Amino acid sequence: MKRWMSWVAFAWALFVIAATPALPGAALPAPQAAGGATSEGPLRNPDPPSTLLPPNTTAFGFSVQTDTATACRYAVHEARPFEAMTPFDSSDNTTAHQTVIQGIDPDPNRVNDVYVRCAAYPDVLLSLRYRALPDVNPSYPRTSNLWGLNNFDNQSPEYLARYDLWMGSDLRPDQIRTLRSLNPNVLVLTTINAVEAGEGWYDAVPDDYWLRDADGERVEVWPGLYRLNLTRPEVAEFLALQAYQKIVANDLMYDGVFLDNVFLDQSWLAKDIYDNPFEADADGDGETDDPAALDAAWRAGVLHELATFRRLMPHALMAGHALDIEEPAIAETFNGVGIGFSTVDVIEGRGISSRGLVRFPSYGRSTRRGTPRRAARTSRRSNRPRRTRSPTAMAMRRGRGATSRRQRWNSRARTTRTCGSGWRSP
Repeated sequence: MKRWMSWVAFAWALFVIAATPALPGAALPAPQAAGGATSEGPLRNPDPPSTLLPPNTTAFGFSVQTDTATACRYAVHEARPFEAMTPFDSSDNTTAHQTVIQGIDPDPNRVNDVYVRCAAYPDVLLSLRYRALPDVNPSYPRTSNLWGLNNFDNQSPEYLARYDLWMGSDLRPDQIRTLRSLNPNVLVLTTINAVEAGEGWYDAVPDDYWLRDADGERVEVWPGLYRLNLTRPEVAEFLALQAYQKIVANDLMYDGVFLDNVFLDQSWLAKDIYDNPFEADADGDGETDDPAALDAAWRAGVLHELATFRRLMPHALMAGHALDIEEPAIAETFNGVGIGFSTVDVIEGRGISSRGLVRFPSYGRSTRRGTPRRAARTSRRSNRPRRTRSPTAMAMRRGRGATSRRQRWNSRARTTRTCGSGWRSP
């Protein structure tokens, strides 16, 4: 979805708060080049790796593995010699080291550097970073903006700080710190596309990660944007790591991520953006995939992507659109969902879907610890916020009857829900 969506489709919104559960499961892929968290070398599998912590955290459990039984120690904020570090709680004669890292500064504008050394490897220093999320509770009306930061190029930080939630923004770490100093209740989410990538995106997309047809051709779904093959676990992990690394690389200042196009099925995409036919061959056997088999593998891949990110960032705020919130794994993973197209339908007099009114409240019921829904207002094309006026903002309509992706956008026939401010960090 493009920038114009922040002006139109996300003009008004209704917001939901949900708990962020940790998702236990398989071992994590190594977040290479992300704040020193790596599973290579003599100090392996730091848990948690560099990540966001719950609000007001001053201490947290930590573990690391070594090949040789040895003693390990840690220091916070400063890389000290081994003798000057704090000993781990676990025995000195072990390869599985555990402790509680003390001395974490809970200031959401402060990144905590944690250093680990072990006696058997005197020249190895494991460096990790952690930041506590803000404990927000903004006053009403609560305001939000999605993908619309470019509309505020000439505005002061004081003006930007009037918004409580920035989603899909490319604010720099220093800008986010300034906003937090002006508005302690502000939240800032970065963005990635859950199933697509463009040329030059990320470090490099391996050539065999693209979704192709039986002739080996990729499918272009937006100008310069191509669908990835989410039936492959390594592709799902690749995307999850992009979101993780984007947060870590920006000094951990983002509070989470907004995911575009969280599609749990794929067989419906029968044409590219130019109306050319497309039939997926995700398994690469030279034959068009069976729709049911394709959708099953695709669903598993997208859920694996979300679960992988959740294990790396169990406390990060997650929002997105095109979500099937009645899917338990989606409801338990996300903090908010977008209803953008439906709100535009209401604003422009196209009516309201009773199906949306029935399904939207299920979000609170389906989460582990749902809290009351909260209304807010979000920005339109102008810089003046607009107030949410009625429960019809809960409207949702789903369908893919248009013949091309561009027509689907124009007809607003695809499911979207808008999430926004008024959440409390889990």
